[in-house]
Amino acid sequence: SFKGYLNYELPTVEKRGKYTLEAILLDEKGNQVHQNSFDFVVFPQTSIPQSKIAFVKPDHQLSKQLVSLGFILSKKLKEADVILINDFKTYQTNERLINRLVKEGRTGLFLNLEAGEYNIINTEVVVKDTRMGKYYFVSPESNHPIAAKFQSKDFWLWYDARSTSIAPILGNTISAEDWTPILYSADTGWRNSGQRSLAAAEYKYGVGYFRLSTVNLAHKLINPSALLYLKELLSH
Repeated sequence: SFKGYLNYELPTVEKRGKYTLEAILLDEKGNQVHQNSFDFVVFPQTSIPQSKIAFVKPDHQLSKQLVSLGFILSKKLKEADVILINDFKTYQTNERLINRLVKEGRTGLFLNLEAGEYNIINTEVVVKDTRMGKYYFVSPESNHPIAAKFQSKDFWLWYDARSTSIAPILGNTISAEDWTPILYSADTGWRNSGQRSLAAAEYKYGVGYFRLSTVNLAHKLINPSALLYLKELLSH
């Protein structure tokens, strides 16, 4: 029967690597009663970029979390290196300014767009709800430099700190023909099972970039690959 948890310290590493934890249960006489082993991956500590991030619409909860991780926030869009677009209507209100800043070299990141059709810098972007439930994984097997930092199962079965369990990470997929894929998903269903769609994409605009991501990072940054992914999305 379950008796509790065994806490242990992970080794400090400079690059990711695979490790095995072996445990042996002995009785009071020192006889082996049971043994088991567990294979896992250890990541190095993620270095946080020092570029300034500005929200188009205040988000106190996310702001607090980013600051706790070491990210630097700016209250002014013009002073930011990265513009976090967390509300599309607010983006539309400031569209000319944001587009100009990105064209001059900033990064504009659209996070968690709701299902619908969008026009972003004269490109068509369609966001759809995932079919047959939310997904627990996405694929980094694209040729994008961000995806190249991950292995095939780094986006599988992330732990959610709020629910203290494994939780879905994708509730929407993206169709955007003019955008470069970063992460792939698929449209499931009886008629189109396996048809590719996107979970993240990028569009080069001038000397800057717009990025889209529908991967749900809320309460999941405890996962090393989730934090590394956020760092890369916010890279300038």
